[in-house]
Amino acid sequence: MALTDEQIRTIRKDWIDDYVDLHPEWGISPTVRVSASVGSATLSLTSLGVGTINRGTPFDHLGAGIRRDTYTVMESVAIAAGNAVVSIQPLLATAATAGETVKPQPIYKSAYNRQNSKGIALLFSDADIQDMADEADRRWTRNISGANDIERRLLEGIELLAIDRKLRSGSGFRQALKADDQRNTFQLEIADLNARAKELHAILDTDQKGPRFGRLFR
Repeated sequence: MALTDEQIRTIRKDWIDDYVDLHPEWGISPTVRVSASVGSATLSLTSLGVGTINRGTPFDHLGAGIRRDTYTVMESVAIAAGNAVVSIQPLLATAATAGETVKPQPIYKSAYNRQNSKGIALLFSDADIQDMADEADRRWTRNISGANDIERRLLEGIELLAIDRKLRSGSGFRQALKADDQRNTFQLEIADLNARAKELHAILDTDQKGPRFGRLFR
C-alpha cells in the first residue's frame, strides 16, 4: 500500500507532529502593495510566490526592519500574478505603507523541527513514514482489518511506531527536545508521549491470529 503525498502530509501534521511549513507561496520578499490606514480589515500584498495564501497563516508587518504587529489571515485567497488581498485579524493596528515588508511566521510541529544539528529539518523522511505504514499493516493486521474505522486504526499504528522511534535512547528527537527545554518541560513531554504510547498499545496489541481481511485506505 503506497501512501500518497497528501496522506503523508496529513500523517505529519495530525498524527506524528513532524511538519514544517515555511510558506514558500509567500515568495522571498513579500511587501505591502497598497498603503492602508489604521483599522483596515484587509491588506494588499505583492511580490508573492505562486499558490494560495492559506487561512490561519500568521504574519508580521515590519517597518524599517522592525516588527510592528502580527496578524492572522482570515480567509484563504489565491495569488494572482504575485499579488493578493488578504483579510486580517485583528484590524490593522499601525498604518501600512506601500513597500513595507511582511513576513509569514513558519510553522514547526515539534522541537526537532526547530532544534537539530542540521538546521530546520524533518525527523522522518517520506520513506520512513511509508516504512512505518507497512510495518503497522504487518504488525497489527487483524486489528486494523477488523476495525470499524480501518484508516484511523492504521494511523494509530503509525503514530505508535513514530513515538517508539522518538523515545529511543539517544534519538535525535530526545536531543532536540532537551536542547529546546527553555521551560523545563522535557520530562513532562516525554511522560506525555509514554502515556500516549500506552494508550495506543492498549488499542492495537490484541490477538493477531486469524485471516487477513481486505481493507481500503482512502
